[in-house]
Amino acid sequence: MGITFKACIKKTEQRKDKTWAVKIRVVANGSNTFISTPYYVERNQLSKRSHEIIDRTIIEATNAIIANYREFVLKLGVKIEEYDAKGLAKYFVEQQKTKAQQVSGIDFIYFAQNHVKNLINQGREKYAQSIQSTINFLKREYSYCLTAEMITTRELESIQTSLLTTMNQNSANIHLRNIRTVFNAMCDEYNNDETGDILIKHYPFRKFTFKRAATPAKRNLEVDVIRSLFGFSDNTHPRVALAHDVFMISFCLCGINAVDLYTCTEYDGRRITYYRHKTALRKGDGAKMSVLIPDEIRPIVEKYLDPTKERVFDFYKRYSTPDNFSANVNKGLKCICEQLKIEHRVTTYYARHSFATVARNECRVSKDDIAVCLTHTSEHDITDRYINESWETVDRTQRAVLGVVAFGGGSLA
Repeated sequence: MGITFKACIKKTEQRKDKTWAVKIRVVANGSNTFISTPYYVERNQLSKRSHEIIDRTIIEATNAIIANYREFVLKLGVKIEEYDAKGLAKYFVEQQKTKAQQVSGIDFIYFAQNHVKNLINQGREKYAQSIQSTINFLKREYSYCLTAEMITTRELESIQTSLLTTMNQNSANIHLRNIRTVFNAMCDEYNNDETGDILIKHYPFRKFTFKRAATPAKRNLEVDVIRSLFGFSDNTHPRVALAHDVFMISFCLCGINAVDLYTCTEYDGRRITYYRHKTALRKGDGAKMSVLIPDEIRPIVEKYLDPTKERVFDFYKRYSTPDNFSANVNKGLKCICEQLKIEHRVTTYYARHSFATVARNECRVSKDDIAVCLTHTSEHDITDRYINESWETVDRTQRAVLGVVAFGGGSLA
């Protein structure tokens, strides 16, 4: 099919200022149409009789536009047969907009905000909050103007330097990884490797080196400290009493996180079954975990059971969000530590870390079994699909750990 292009004007469409709009005439398969350009000509830029454009500047400019259109035609290949002139014109305009977007740069911050919305819709609020924090930093640094093409290896190094003025390397790496996550999502959105349509042609993280962060301090407590926390009693301050009870529940239920205590809904009178919030979307089984309520803490557990049975515990009635719940428990734990003269700044995470440490160091539980108790991703995930569900490993580890903390025994060896 023959396709022709020509820059021209419509002689009958002279404007009030005595100029004509320059258009590109497209002829294809016996049909024709016109595509607007940003150019205008006066009478002296046209031939006297035929009104053809004779101005060399306009001709060169429109020839560049036509050259782009010819590139688009080559990309279409045999599909060109499916288009008439109007269809081609629409296709050219869309391709031109895409190319213009590439030249001006894709708005990284705008894309990142939409990425956050998608994460929230997927139920990944915590991760969304982390990326939003990174966006807020970038807004301050770049006054809301940051394009994909601006993110080079050198610029990443500059961002890292700026981050390190207010935080440690570990925190800086979190922000840099968030930037990488969004950049990768942009590449997936705008680049098509199959067709060769690549808008983002560079990948700055290929040569960027993440600096090694210092090993974070272990968040585990010695057995005698755990025992002192368990034995603490203060019924005069409700927040402190709640913090004590939640810490005990979390530790004795194999390190269940505060958010999972807040949201869990399944309880049969013996076991609590929950789906770990942090990894539920990434694991094939929804990060399912079932833990036995040990007799040692049954009275404490029953104190907080939800009478409506909408959820297992009534924490959601006491605090509006999991974050508020966790923050108040941590404030209570701070008061307990001050009274017991515990140097650590104990939080709810310490219950989880301490359970794992006691299981490994005192009870000699294998790391694989501890990973099961913590609902961590296992290198045996595919194998796990072939094995019937059983919580005996969890129960055995739980009993051994509680034996050490409460009775000074409990080795599985």
